[in-house]
Amino acid sequence: MKMKVLWWLILLSYTLCHRAFADQIFPGHDDDQDSVVMPNKNRGNFICFLPKMEKAKSGKPVTQLNTSNMIMESKKRIKLKTPNELLEILKDRCFIRQEGWWSYEFCYQKKLRQVHSDGDKVVWEFVLGEYNAEATAAFNQNISEMIRLRYVEGKNCF
Repeated sequence: MKMKVLWWLILLSYTLCHRAFADQIFPGHDDDQDSVVMPNKNRGNFICFLPKMEKAKSGKPVTQLNTSNMIMESKKRIKLKTPNELLEILKDRCFIRQEGWWSYEFCYQKKLRQVHSDGDKVVWEFVLGEYNAEATAAFNQNISEMIRLRYVEGKNCF
């Protein structure tokens, strides 16, 4: 009997020393979150953390909005910049990429060219396209989801 009690004490102490408690497995959540236990089809349980529902001034919960409604609401509150406004910072900048013998230079709303230089002297230059505001406007006439720039009058590649 003493052996059996001793065995149970050892087993109990081992269990208490090596047991992982729920707060060690699942980190605590913020006060602005609710937790919900969600079972899967294999009867495994998962804890999901969801934002708390806001209370309206009337005391009733605010109804959840779908994502597109939330986007529309935020557009009403915040004046979003157009793609052209966002790209305005590139106006007087050029980007150069060195590829072996050739360098490629892209100047926003100016031109795209391929050059070979010897020191500071340009030996070969091919203008691949020059920005054309009218052609760009016509090109983008029926499109509002993206911005496209039109560079025209470039030299033909051989």
